[in-house]
Amino acid sequence: MEKIFTKIEKVLTARGLKAKILLNKKALVDDRRFLVIPCQDGSGRDWLFKIQVLKLEGLGKSFRNEVQFLSFAQKTKIGAFIPKLLDSGELEGNVWYLREFISGQTLAASEDIFPYDPKILSKIKPILPASFFYELANLSVGDAIKFIPQIKRHDLDWKTYYSRFLKAHPEITKELEDGKADDYLTPLQQKKLLKLLMRPPEKVLTSYGWALNHANLSPMNIVVGIEGRPAFIDWENICVGFGTSGFAEFWYRSFLLPDWQNKFLEERLKLERRKEEFLKIFYFSLVFGNVGLRNYFRQIWLEGKLTKSGYRLAVSMWSKIIGEAIEWLYKELD
Repeated sequence: MEKIFTKIEKVLTARGLKAKILLNKKALVDDRRFLVIPCQDGSGRDWLFKIQVLKLEGLGKSFRNEVQFLSFAQKTKIGAFIPKLLDSGELEGNVWYLREFISGQTLAASEDIFPYDPKILSKIKPILPASFFYELANLSVGDAIKFIPQIKRHDLDWKTYYSRFLKAHPEITKELEDGKADDYLTPLQQKKLLKLLMRPPEKVLTSYGWALNHANLSPMNIVVGIEGRPAFIDWENICVGFGTSGFAEFWYRSFLLPDWQNKFLEERLKLERRKEEFLKIFYFSLVFGNVGLRNYFRQIWLEGKLTKSGYRLAVSMWSKIIGEAIEWLYKELD
């Protein structure tokens, strides 16, 4: 390990950077998988040196995802919303990179997984995240796949979304068939959802909207700077999916600030030419991307990772969000 620290110091020195912490094992984070070293250049600009130090199965690919995506995307319009990449390489077989250090408050209200902190969210102009999600959805998937080969491990055929979802959550259709989701959806909504789930994919959607997704929009991965501009970090799980998935997640986590949430959707729709198609995949993302969260919330509540009040809030929130999305889809498709 000491040899790695010595080599890291040489890497930083060669680029005119100085570590802001001592280079020792205390820099190890995230279950000892990474070394994260804040550093600074001569002008006082902050950078972050990050290196994978243990080769865990599957980790190398996801780590490279972030390096390659930042390199690809910083040349596009979303470059203003992501950390700038300075350099990257390998050190004794381990991937490393230097990226801009983003400082500010995250959107996390607490250790709970939802919602966004309304006091911090209110500092953001809705047009900014709306523009980010619009530009992300319009990045070329083909170009991204050429630049980030590992992304191919994700589904590229939108029609498989249905089958993959149903195979991953067989308990959902069974509960709906048995009418046992009564604390989450009304009996009529359960019947409507079951009919939607059983439809052939092409009867619900088209390939429109198939795009890149962040796929890990934890409140901890969205930082709000001094000027109120959101910065989206941690792109290791970048994947291909419906382009509204990230937007939908950002939207429903904002439910404690309803006026802001409505403005956010309004600003996104202003940017979209095919508004009806966008709304269809938006509501689709809400239903099929989140209906399984009821069981997930129950599980983490039973494990003591979510308070009882937090669990009740989650059920109440998802009952409203998913219920409204089901009603909209059912009306449009019938």
